[in-house]
Amino acid sequence: MTDTILATQSISAVASDYRRLLSERLPFVRSLVKGRSLLVEELISNNGPNSHKAERWVCFAHQGTLDKLERLFVGEGKIGDFEVIGAARNLFENLVWCLLFRADVEYGLVFNYQLLCEQIKSIESHIAKIDSEIKLFAELESVEDSKMSTLLDRLTREEIDTTQFRALLNETATDVDARARVAFAIYGSQAVYNGYGYQQYLLIKKTKPKLELELQSLKSDRQVLEAEMSKSSKDLRNKIGGARRMNWSMAAEKIGMKDEYDFVYSFASKMLHSTALSTMPNGQLSDGEAILMLEYSYVAASRILDCLGKDAMSTVPDLSLITLDET
Repeated sequence: MTDTILATQSISAVASDYRRLLSERLPFVRSLVKGRSLLVEELISNNGPNSHKAERWVCFAHQGTLDKLERLFVGEGKIGDFEVIGAARNLFENLVWCLLFRADVEYGLVFNYQLLCEQIKSIESHIAKIDSEIKLFAELESVEDSKMSTLLDRLTREEIDTTQFRALLNETATDVDARARVAFAIYGSQAVYNGYGYQQYLLIKKTKPKLELELQSLKSDRQVLEAEMSKSSKDLRNKIGGARRMNWSMAAEKIGMKDEYDFVYSFASKMLHSTALSTMPNGQLSDGEAILMLEYSYVAASRILDCLGKDAMSTVPDLSLITLDET
C-alpha cells in the first residue's frame, strides 16, 4: 500500500498514549463498574432472580470490556498489522454495545441472548469435531492394527529381526501420529498417549455426553429467554439485525455510527481477508495507516471509558450517578 497518510508521530508513541490512557482512567472506571455490579446483585437478591436481568448482563458486558481494553497493546515491541486492525474493529464493536446499552438497558437481554446463541454454536461445532475425530481415530486404529499384524507376521516368518521390528513399529506409530496432526485433531495428543482405540472410548462415553448435557441446558436457557423477550413490546433483537446474530451495520446505524462502521470495516476487510491488495508483496499497512488505526483505537477506548464512567449507575432505575472529578 502507498503511504498516503501523513505520519505525524510514531506507532510506538500512539501505543504508549493508549497504555497511558488506561493507566490514568481505567482503575477509576473499573471501581464504578464494580460498584454498579454489586448494587445490581443486591437489588436482585432483594427483588428476586427475575428482576434486573438486563442490568446484570450490562454489568457483565462492561466488566468484560474493561478486561479487553487491558489486553490490547500490552508489549513494548513491534505491533503487527493484524493486531492493529483487529483491535480497532473489536473496540468499535465494544463501543457499539456500550452505546446500545445506554440507548436502552434492555439490550442487556439481547447481549445475553446472543451469548447463549454463540455458546450453543460453539458446543455444536465441538460435538461435530468430536464425531469426525471418533471416525478418524477408528481409521488410524485400523491402520495401526493392520500394520502391526503385518509386522508380527514378518517377524514370525523371520523376514525381519526384533531390532528391525521395533524400528518399523516406531516408524508406523510416527506415520499414524503425523496423520492425526495433519487432520488438526483436538484430541490428537491425548490419542497418541492413550491409544487411538481408548481415546475413541473416552470421546464416546465421557466427553461427548458431557457436552450434550451442556448443550441441552443452554438451549433450555435460550428457550426461556426467547419466551420472556417475545412478551415484551420492545423485543429489540430484530432491531439490530436478527435474533441470533448481530448485524453490525444495522446496530451502528441504530446509534448514529454508520459512517464509522463503513470506515472501520472497509479498512479491516481489505487487510484481514486475503484480498489481492493485502496479498501483494507491499500489502502491509504503511506507518501512516497503522497510526491512523491506532489513533482510532485510542479514541474508541476513551469513548468507552467515558460511556462506562459517566453512566455507571444509569442502568439502575431510580438511581443517579454523582460524577466525581477523576483528578
